[in-house]
Amino acid sequence: MISRALLRKVGEEILAHGKRTAANKGVANVESELLDGDPTHCILKAAEQDQADLIVMGMRGLGEMAGMLVGSVSYKVNHLASCTCITVK
Repeated sequence: MISRALLRKVGEEILAHGKRTAANKGVANVESELLDGDPTHCILKAAEQDQADLIVMGMRGLGEMAGMLVGSVSYKVNHLASCTCITVK
């Protein structure tokens, strides 16, 4: 089993990489947050707390039927969020 400390470290490194990539593309203000739990619930809760107008998410490309059958996070967020959602490949 992978330790929580290792998972947190990897998550923080992924967020740092994303912030650097955004900065290199000219994005001036990037905020990130590392959360633990069900991804759909965490995304929806964060969007509500931040009063988000828009959620932009990637998808793995399983296709519409496969995504619904395996419980795609992007599919659930798109259907449950109270704000606009954009899903990109």
